[in-house]
Amino acid sequence: MLSRRSVVFAGTILLLFSLYGCSVMENLNSLMVIDQVETTGFTIEETSITDSGPVPGGTLNVYTDYIDNLNPLFTKNENLMDHYSLVFSSLFKVDASGNLIPLLAEKWQFAEDMTSLIITMKDDISWHDGNRFTAADVEFTLDTIKLKDVNQKYKDRLLNVSGYTVIDSNTLKIVLKEADPFILYKLNFPIIPMHFYRYADPGREKSMAPGTGLFTFEKYEEDSGIVLQRFRNKTEYEISDSEEPVTGIEQVHIKIINDKTPLEALLAREVDIIKIRSNKFAGYENRTDANIYEYTCLDCEMIVCNTEDNIIGSANVRKAISLMIDRDKIISEVLGRKAEKIEVPLNNKMWIANRATVPATSLQKAMELLEADGWAKEDGVLVKRINGRKTKFKIELLVNIENFERVQEAYLIKEDLEKAGVEVVVTELTWPDLYENMKRKKFQLALTGYRIPEIPNPYPLYTGVNAGEQSVVAGNFSGYSNPELDELARTLKISPSISKQRFIMGEIMDIISNDVPYIGICIRKEAVLVRRKVRGSIDPYYLDMYNCIDSWYLIE
Repeated sequence: MLSRRSVVFAGTILLLFSLYGCSVMENLNSLMVIDQVETTGFTIEETSITDSGPVPGGTLNVYTDYIDNLNPLFTKNENLMDHYSLVFSSLFKVDASGNLIPLLAEKWQFAEDMTSLIITMKDDISWHDGNRFTAADVEFTLDTIKLKDVNQKYKDRLLNVSGYTVIDSNTLKIVLKEADPFILYKLNFPIIPMHFYRYADPGREKSMAPGTGLFTFEKYEEDSGIVLQRFRNKTEYEISDSEEPVTGIEQVHIKIINDKTPLEALLAREVDIIKIRSNKFAGYENRTDANIYEYTCLDCEMIVCNTEDNIIGSANVRKAISLMIDRDKIISEVLGRKAEKIEVPLNNKMWIANRATVPATSLQKAMELLEADGWAKEDGVLVKRINGRKTKFKIELLVNIENFERVQEAYLIKEDLEKAGVEVVVTELTWPDLYENMKRKKFQLALTGYRIPEIPNPYPLYTGVNAGEQSVVAGNFSGYSNPELDELARTLKISPSISKQRFIMGEIMDIISNDVPYIGICIRKEAVLVRRKVRGSIDPYYLDMYNCIDSWYLIE
């Protein structure tokens, strides 16, 4: 298992752009459906709870509607994927800022051409049953992902892996089909024990495997769910009567609840913590019987700009449009303040976005850019000679008619642009028609959603350079190209140093911010809703709802 120091470290600092295992349409369609806001139903009895500090023991009840598999690689249930992370560790983890955190891995070394790497495992880790964790377990996990019917997201992360070999008990060599500077970020999946699954079908095993995480499997009942037990190593159990017991949650009960939604189960006090989307925050923020912990997720709103269009093809025009948009008004009036402004489609909490700044709305600066581009106002309307003809600044903004919130956003953007003399026609299309228009470049501007990848890879949206074959990804719908950016992308592919990679990514972000092929509007928020009985350092982020769970405790 992970040493106590390693577990506490990983739990304390736990989360760039992953190359995702979903189709283009799934990526851009991810925000189309608007959930209905559910009514609150908490009673006030929990308001009298007092907190006298950390205490030992207690069971945290969590939700799942079904259990499809006890193996973390095979489950398709997102609830279980969250819960199983308490039992199984990965080689690396990505923290809330997009930094790479080694968990089971100790160190790594890339070959000079970046087409292979050697990973050295930590040598002080054992499985919960006492067997030593080795590189063979990693090899077995990779074999399982490659050869079995596991969750597709894990298969996609290994598409660029051509082979792997155990060098010794602590060392594994991975060979890539082509250089990939983001491969370490993709090795973020549960590692399973070879000795447990070697002679069984990993996808059909009905017993619960040992892991290396903070909790271990205690029991499984098909009708009621799974009980996880806080794993205590020998030194933690050897406590004299005069010493204080180790504090913290002792058990996690993954309860099968198929007659209620997660929110209904929490309102009925059957579970203690759930995830909620931004449009379900209403009514819970000022309650005294539950706490909301917000975080920015990976769902953003953006405008795709057709850079091949006569008008939108100018970077000055795109920057001017960005300056005209009142993002604060959109967030306040449409999204209930449950979003944050962005300049480019990135999570602004990630290090990769450090050099991206959201410009304040400024009609004056927008007009200066347009004037520099040859636009002038005549009778309150912007005009310019293009190909010898006087052309009005008239543009079409496409939006998905099935997404009510996004339609509202589109008309607010129309209002902002028309204040500056831009004539805007909002065209509401069904999603298939909107997608087809973007694919065929039959548009000027398109307001859409985008699911930002977990791994800091800008290639799919901005360049023709591939950073290693990773998955089916959203394409460059804007038609944007920049030879300087492409050259930086090629250099990044063969840069083994993380500091060098970050420098290059900064240069790439500067170019993207200047050229604006996509106009970021905002990034949405999600949250965990937690009953007040749960205390400690509750600090979730989009990849880990249980961040810092080693410090949580329950009060009654």
